[in-house]
Amino acid sequence: MKELTKQLPKGKCKGCGADIYWIRTHAGRLMPVNTTRKLILADAKDSDTTIVTDKGEVVTGKQVENGFYTDYGYESHFATCPAAAEYRRKKDNQI
Repeated sequence: MKELTKQLPKGKCKGCGADIYWIRTHAGRLMPVNTTRKLILADAKDSDTTIVTDKGEVVTGKQVENGFYTDYGYESHFATCPAAAEYRRKKDNQI
C-alpha cells in the first residue's frame, strides 16, 4: 500500500510500551493512535470501526482490507491499550 498520510509524530505508550502516533484533534488536543492504518467505507450499514484521520476527524464505517474505501486513519490507542484507564483524563465532575 503506498503511503497516503503525512508524517505523524511517533512515540511510545508509557502504559504498555507500544509504538504510537500522535494526531491533533479538532479540539486541539493530541490523541494517541495505533500505528496500523485502517481503511474504511464510511457510513456503512454494518459499521464496525471508528478511526481518527491524520487531520483529526473521527469517522465510523466498515473496515475493508482492500478495494474501495472512503477514508483511512488510525484506531485510538485508548481502545486497545491495557493501561488506558490510568491515562484517561477525568471529567470535571469526577474526583
